[in-house]
Amino acid sequence: MGNQLIKAVRSNDVAKVRSLLEEKVSEDGRQACHALVNGADGESGCTPLHAAADCAECAAAFDDPAFDVSSSIPALLLSAGADMNPTDADGLTPLVLAVRRNHVSLCRFLIANGATFGADSDGSGSSKSLPFSDYEATE
Repeated sequence: MGNQLIKAVRSNDVAKVRSLLEEKVSEDGRQACHALVNGADGESGCTPLHAAADCAECAAAFDDPAFDVSSSIPALLLSAGADMNPTDADGLTPLVLAVRRNHVSLCRFLIANGATFGADSDGSGSSKSLPFSDYEATE
């Protein structure tokens, strides 16, 4: 089911993502759903949140002022227990992927919900050494 979830995320299929999460909760409980949303895809180490951060369609919705963010794939994953700061096989967090794709509004959402750029040399996970100050969460 993990590969199905990542595939649904990559294709921006909100209904399928919601269905897979609800199915997992009803069949196996909340902890199993938590494991599903944090499961990594093979050797890449990509989680569903990594896939969402890399998906142009997932990110584009955040730029529409009329869009209900709570119905977005990243919000669904977060409400299902997604870790905001997993690292993939290359050591990248979802936030770093979103920054690389210039998904500014999605970056703001991730930061507002606890995402970091990953551990820097002092292990703090701060962004002080990275040129991404434009992505700080704003109200």
